Amino acid sequence: MVLYKRKPIILPDPRPLPPDLNIFVWHIDETGEWFPTYEEYIERLDFYTRHHFTCEITGTSCLTFFEALDSEESQFKFVEEKFPLKLREPIARFLHFNGIRRLDALVEQVYSKFKNDFFPGEIVYLRKAKDSNSSTPQPHEETSAELSTNSSSHTYQQKPYIIKEKVQFNPTYDPVTNEVLIPGYSKYMLVEDDASSSSSFSHRPNNSKRSFIADQSQFYRDRSTFTKHLIKCFFKITLQRASTKMGAPWCVKKEYLMMYGLTMDWPEDMLKFKDDEPALPQLSPPSQVKHLAVKDEVPLNNNDSSNNNEIAPVDELSDKSISKEMKQAKKKQTNKKKKKPKKTKEDKEMEMEVETEAETINTSVGKMEADDLNRAVMNDNDTDIEVDIDEDSINKKGTKTKKRKKTKEKEPNNNKKKKKTKKDKISESDKPEIDNKENKLENNNDQSEVDARDVVENKVESTPAPPPVPVITSIVDDLKLPYTGPPKSGTFHHLYYYNENLELIPITSNPNKFHYFKDFQKILQIYQFLNTFNHQIFLSYFNLDQFITSLKCTDPSELNGELVKITLNRNDEEDVDDDENEVLSTWERNPRIRKLINDKNTCQGRITYKILKSEDASDDVLDNFNNNGSALLIEAFVSLLRLFVNEEGEWTCVINDDYLTNKGFIDKNGTEDEDDDEEDSDELDPIIEKCLNYRNVNWVERLLKRQFNNGHWLIILLGIMQDSSRIAKYSTFIKDFKLKVLPNDISSTQLPRQLWRNFCTQLSLSEKVTALWILVDLVTNYSNDIKTAVDDSMDLCTQIRSERFRISRDLKSESVRLSTLKEEDPTYLEQKEKVDLLQRDKNTLDKRVMEHDLQRLKHLGLDRYGNRYFWFDITGIQLEEEVDGNKTSSSNYHTGRIWVQGPSISTAEFILNITEQEIKKWMKISSDNGKIAATREVFGVYRDDSGVFYQVLDNDTQVELVNSEGVFNSLLELTPIQKKIIDETPECLLLDENQWYSIENFDDFSAFIDWFDTWGRKEHDLLRQYKTVSQLIEDSFKKRHISLAILDEKEIDLLKEFDKNEFFERELDIELNETQRAETEDDRKHLEEEKEQETTLEKIDNDLDDLADQIMKLDDLSKTRKNLNTIAQLEQERDDLLARRQEIVNSQSLGARILARSEKKRNKQLIANKLSKQTEILTDLLNYRHFVMMDDTIKWENHLSKEFLGAPLRKNASFGKRGPNIRLYSIDEKLKNILDETSRTSSPTVMTQSSI
Repeated sequence: MVLYKRKPIILPDPRPLPPDLNIFVWHIDETGEWFPTYEEYIERLDFYTRHHFTCEITGTSCLTFFEALDSEESQFKFVEEKFPLKLREPIARFLHFNGIRRLDALVEQVYSKFKNDFFPGEIVYLRKAKDSNSSTPQPHEETSAELSTNSSSHTYQQKPYIIKEKVQFNPTYDPVTNEVLIPGYSKYMLVEDDASSSSSFSHRPNNSKRSFIADQSQFYRDRSTFTKHLIKCFFKITLQRASTKMGAPWCVKKEYLMMYGLTMDWPEDMLKFKDDEPALPQLSPPSQVKHLAVKDEVPLNNNDSSNNNEIAPVDELSDKSISKEMKQAKKKQTNKKKKKPKKTKEDKEMEMEVETEAETINTSVGKMEADDLNRAVMNDNDTDIEVDIDEDSINKKGTKTKKRKKTKEKEPNNNKKKKKTKKDKISESDKPEIDNKENKLENNNDQSEVDARDVVENKVESTPAPPPVPVITSIVDDLKLPYTGPPKSGTFHHLYYYNENLELIPITSNPNKFHYFKDFQKILQIYQFLNTFNHQIFLSYFNLDQFITSLKCTDPSELNGELVKITLNRNDEEDVDDDENEVLSTWERNPRIRKLINDKNTCQGRITYKILKSEDASDDVLDNFNNNGSALLIEAFVSLLRLFVNEEGEWTCVINDDYLTNKGFIDKNGTEDEDDDEEDSDELDPIIEKCLNYRNVNWVERLLKRQFNNGHWLIILLGIMQDSSRIAKYSTFIKDFKLKVLPNDISSTQLPRQLWRNFCTQLSLSEKVTALWILVDLVTNYSNDIKTAVDDSMDLCTQIRSERFRISRDLKSESVRLSTLKEEDPTYLEQKEKVDLLQRDKNTLDKRVMEHDLQRLKHLGLDRYGNRYFWFDITGIQLEEEVDGNKTSSSNYHTGRIWVQGPSISTAEFILNITEQEIKKWMKISSDNGKIAATREVFGVYRDDSGVFYQVLDNDTQVELVNSEGVFNSLLELTPIQKKIIDETPECLLLDENQWYSIENFDDFSAFIDWFDTWGRKEHDLLRQYKTVSQLIEDSFKKRHISLAILDEKEIDLLKEFDKNEFFERELDIELNETQRAETEDDRKHLEEEKEQETTLEKIDNDLDDLADQIMKLDDLSKTRKNLNTIAQLEQERDDLLARRQEIVNSQSLGARILARSEKKRNKQLIANKLSKQTEILTDLLNYRHFVMMDDTIKWENHLSKEFLGAPLRKNASFGKRGPNIRLYSIDEKLKNILDETSRTSSPTVMTQSSI
């Protein structure tokens, strides 16, 4: 039987035929179900086509219902055809109530026990005699002559025999020592098979059949009829658990007991596993006998294992199936309750009347549809299901209405009318309190019965009870849960994203501008592939920040960063020429520092702060890729190019011809552009041919000889692109790539350098990513090395899981032993250390399984709106690598973040009930005007400044959805898209699968975890997946934050230094006093005179300094007449200058001018110093994080390539004399190294595998 959530699925009972048989219906042949409407049919078919089913016989999961059904039918036929009939009964007797609990161990024991044990009626074949003196006849002795006569027309076949009789001999014991001298054995009488004797050997006289005696060593079964796979399939078909208790033995299913002559008599040593006998049901009053006969077709207390079967969800159930579900739901309730006193007939009639009246009042509560009830019943044992169904809700047509609600259980004092509804889910800690209250009520039943009835009557007569709020007690679809309002903490406002320049910025930094990097998914795919298969491509580990930084280092403008210019606001126009050449920066990186700089303009006003772009890096800086951070990206390109051809000249990445096409491609307008492609290719062909054969060496030969240095890897890349241009999905990009990268004038000596400069300057970041992604896509799908690595990793992970299972088994047994000890026991501490050691070993193996699992990455799960959550450290990532025998973890975090991807168009259509046209329109408007404008225009929802959400209707009327306190309008039924907009806010809305948000802090991710609802199907699965790796996720966040904490500390120090160089108002007033004083013409003339005098004084002071220096030099020389005359002349000039200076000083008012001039000069120098210092600090703050990441990327080295190949990949690293079959680590070596990390002293024997 097909399994759904590990339980057999039971198909619904057939529908009653409609009154009119001349109608068209939709039919599912495999199940026999029919549906009157297409909607019901497609919903049921969608359930069957989900990959949630399991084949019971093979255990294969993730199948559709039809695949699982076909698998079971084929396996059942296979067992019926192959498995010997005469062997089934002995095996079934051996398995019935067998004490071995593990199925794999039972398979091994049956195989070893019955491999050499045969039974009458089996078909066997003789072995070839090893001893020529053997008395057993051999096929060649009897038939060689016969076959030789017809060798031209017949081929030899092994002759079958049938076991006629079997005799068992007991072992022989030594009477003294009681040792076994001769073990027990069996003798068999074999006769020729009838079919064989009548066909192949029918020429014998009278068609006689030979018979002889042999033991089990002289014959064998057909190998294909007795295999472990067949034994396991026979188990799955024949066996079941004998009871529902933990540790229950296996037993033969009821339908096979009579076939194999077995009974369900339990062995005495296994009676403890037998299910308890069900309690006898209470006798019902005569008035209820008829009702129970119709409603409860099966006894409620039925402990048969078939009651655990899974019920498939259906849209409309028949009365019979509904009554079964009602019975199962009530059974779970009654199992939790104690027996309650019977109610009188009058009490029941009053209770029915109150319920009927309450139901007419609470029509808005809603009724549980049949599929909702069924989904509640079919859920696994994650939650308890409690459903109250009013017996009076059966209408005249016989159908039943069901309420999806949970209320307090009925009290024996008829207090149902006084019940309280629960808005929140009842936790496990609340249940004991409720049970205690119910017990007290039951104990005081007689005393409170009349009072309770009076309270109910008064309540009904006065005011109707408020409508009970339905409480979900089982896992249902997320959007069917009651909406409780937006998250309190503004969860989505703390997310970040990468913009078009690959800058990590907050979502709320610029709500009116949202230009995200549209190919960011390709970056994540490339990065995950390179780190997952780093040992296969000889590329050392690097984190995501390093990869993105290396990608940006190929942009000349990124190498010099930005600069900050600070100027005083004056009336003069001395810097006009400089302003014309300035280019304002459009980057958004480091938003905190950028906001600080921009706020300075508004605060001070007298000073202007500008963020400008620096000049692009020179060609020399660009060519020095070893010291500019782009070496990592080049290593990534080269590592992928090596996978296309090995050093022996064999193509290891061969593309299937089915993916190639020579036809013209159709553009967006529906016209073929074959002619345009031919014209462009004609123009490019001579240039490409010249590039690919640069210096008369073909690019394939360069790839074969591993000539990647000095930019030759770009020639090889062009060759791969040229060969891949016939693949339809790459052709358009490859055409643009060749146009931009190929130089117009090819230099005979500088072609690689020309290609590199064009690659850096002509291609955008998105185009560089796409070029690398094409290589990743090709090797992922067509590389033999990658396929081999995946297969080997699966073998390694299987062996690690096997060892982990052994440790888990030991851990369980040791934990049980520890629980039996007391802390005072002398062996308690020793036992506790043993348990702790086994737990550490299990955790180590869990981590190693994650690191070596190279299969496709899976997301953590989806939230209620279809957003997918990824943690890229979950598979295939080894954060530690060995360098010279030592483990290093310099880049000790992978991504250090949780990533959120928007829903795809099909997912949004299904979950949010919106159209594809609406989604595309929203995406276009959000790209131009921001998400807020797009959300209001397309969906009519917006939020005002006070935080109130409104819905704009067609007639321009506005309806309030959520108030400023976060309380939603209970009078409205919100649509899924309205809930998503309210929860995520318009500026953070996710509706595009190309949009990726990152959660940077673990506290922010914890807010998401708190927001998720465990009662929703999608979020329940997400939370369950998160719990298994919660500690690892938290550790990855911490590692990245520790690495970035140093940057924060440096920025804090720079900000403190900036505060010390802030301008004071007095300093700015003195500096700007010159222009503000010039109000009249006399003032202006006076100022001009003062400036002229100051200029003259400065010139005189400079001349005096020069004269003093000259006089001192001459004074040191010999006292010649010439020198004395020169000294006298200089002294005379000095006296004249001093006299002139004194005259100018005397003309001013009594030294005040001198003091003002000195103060002004000192203040001017102080401001100049502060301007220079602030410019330096702000420029450093703005570029600090980027330059630090550049330095970190420059320090990255390919240790893996150096260790095994002797040099980085870009420097022509090859296997050389060691040959192309160099081994990194075999599976044996890897497994041994992993087990050495645990307390295991010996590793299991494994087969030698190829290296990976």
